Amino acid sequence: MILPAYLNYELFHRLNLDITVSMSISLTSFALGILIFILVVGKERIEGPKKQ
Repeated sequence: MILPAYLNYELFHRLNLDITVSMSISLTSFALGILIFILVVGKERIEGPKKQ
């Protein structure tokens, strides 16, 4: 939770990017993080154990 806020601060203030560009980069990195989490955890673990 702290990393995206820090990245927004760095991108917006130090690199002089627009706030929309900074937020879009943050949203894209958040979406990629969720996608990588789903790929690592795996479909079977998210669905739960199979019932016999």
